[in-house]
Amino acid sequence: TNVSFNVFTSDVIDYDELLTGKRRESTYHSVGNLPSLFFSTAGKATPLIVLAAVGFETDAATQPEKVVIAIRAMVTLFPAAILLAAFLIFRMYPVSEEAHDKILSGLTDFGQGKPAVDPFTGHAVVRE
Repeated sequence: TNVSFNVFTSDVIDYDELLTGKRRESTYHSVGNLPSLFFSTAGKATPLIVLAAVGFETDAATQPEKVVIAIRAMVTLFPAAILLAAFLIFRMYPVSEEAHDKILSGLTDFGQGKPAVDPFTGHAVVRE
C-alpha cells in the first residue's frame, strides 16, 4: 500500500498545484508519514493484545485452542479484511489516468498563461 499511497500523494500534489499554483511535496510527505507511524505501532501491538485476551500462556509447551484460532485469524482473516477494505477504497479513488492527464494539461495551460479547468468540477480554476 505504500506504493499506492505514494501514487495518490503525487496525484494530490499535482491537483493542489493546479488549484493553488504551489508545489508542496514536503508538506504532503511529512504529514502523510504520520498515519503510517501510528498504524505501524498499532499493527505491532494489536497481535499482543489479542493473544493476551484469548489466553496466551508464555511458558506453556502448547497453547489453548482459542490462541491457535486467534493466530490463524491474525495471519489470514485480518489481512484479507484489510486488503478488501483497501481495494474498496482504491476503487473509489477519483483520479483516473484521464483525470490526471487533464490536471497535467491544466498545469501546462497555466504555465503558458492560458486558463485551466478543474477536471473534477468543470469550473475554471482561479488562483488568487
